[in-house]
Parts: sequence; C-alpha cells; structure tokens
Amino acid sequence: MKSFRLLVSAAALLAAATLAHANSRVYVATLYGGNEEPVLGDLDSYGVATVTFNTATSLCYSILLHNTIANTQAHIHIGPPQLGGGVVQFLPINASVPLRVANCIAVPAATVAAIRANSQNYYINVHNAVFPGGAARGQLE
Repeated sequence: MKSFRLLVSAAALLAAATLAHANSRVYVATLYGGNEEPVLGDLDSYGVATVTFNTATSLCYSILLHNTIANTQAHIHIGPPQLGGGVVQFLPINASVPLRVANCIAVPAATVAAIRANSQNYYINVHNAVFPGGAARGQLE
C-alpha cells in the first residue's frame, strides 16, 4: 500500500509538472480522511493534490483521490495542521470516482502571494455528500 501511495504521488506530480511553468514551485498535499479537523473524514480515502502558480494570478492544480464516493467540492483553506480554517479558493472538480482532475484557474494576486509566502499554513480538502465537512485533507508542503 505504501509503495502504491508513492506511485500515486509521483504520477500526480508528473501531471502537475505538465501544467506548470518551468519556473514554478510545486506544492504537494497528501490527502487522507484522518487529516480532517475537527471531525475525521473518510478513513478509507487517500490521494494527492498538487498546486503551482504559473503567474501572479494563475493557479494550476491536480487532485487524485481514491476510495471515495462522488465528490462535490474541493477548496484551498487557510489553517495550520490540526486546525480548520476558512476557504480561500474554490477548486472546480468533477464527481468521478476515483477523483481525477487537473486544471488551471485565475485567482487573485493576493491569494497567490499569501500561499507562496506561507504555504504550510494552507491545506486542500475534498468534500462529498457523506462527509460534507471534508472527506480528505492534506496540508500544502
């Protein structure tokens, strides 16, 4: 299982690299239901998300999430590990199972600057109908 998770992470990073500009840094979040706060999410869900910023107002992301049901939302939140926080950016997703999405969106320059300056205080989570507070979460690294 551990080697499979590493393979999933490597594949997601490779997908993100194809979307990212050569001078961009890739931020990675390991998604797991046990990371959700204050209520645990789906303990069977696991995956990886990546975020890159191609310009001062462009965010590219990829999310791969396994062992979940039809997902409804994904977001970037502000908040350190073990604490919940407010949404700073919605991430459009589809309801595919497993969840596989890669996209680039326009975002406010202030959001890009804030995440770049302090990425470890931001996290990504994915929601579904069974876990409306969050099925899986991962801190950006």
